[in-house]
Amino acid sequence: MKIIQDTREKQGWDFIFAENLEIVRAGLKYGDYTTELLENKFRVERKASTGELYNNLATTKNKERFYRELEQLEKFEKAYIVCEFPEGYLSDFPKNSGIPKNRLKFLRIKSRYFCRLVKELEEKFDIDLVFCNDRYEAEAFVYNIAKKLEQDISSL
Repeated sequence: MKIIQDTREKQGWDFIFAENLEIVRAGLKYGDYTTELLENKFRVERKASTGELYNNLATTKNKERFYRELEQLEKFEKAYIVCEFPEGYLSDFPKNSGIPKNRLKFLRIKSRYFCRLVKELEEKFDIDLVFCNDRYEAEAFVYNIAKKLEQDISSL
């Protein structure tokens, strides 16, 4: 299997546990990951922290841009937002967000409203939002779902 990783991914997944896997870096217009076989059918948008998700939702400008991307991701047969953190981190925000302490005083929203924005996102878009316990679980989820989807296509 060949996984395509967007060139803008800063600290992307390496899938070191996977056998017979090649990671190809290429510019993806939408999302962060797909596979060579599923490029027109499958996309994954990766969120490393609640801080990253917050940055996508906290200001009108960022939210509009993020929503435009999600509108495009909805056009794929299978699209996921895969979070490298458990859902409980939303209600604990900004704890575990990765936002430096000296920046916390500048946050525009609190945890309750943040949770509401994420719920709104889930209701508005036909994209699966998946919360994982950590980076490695998220990576394994994406690998396994991509492998299954490729097998399903190959068996047709």
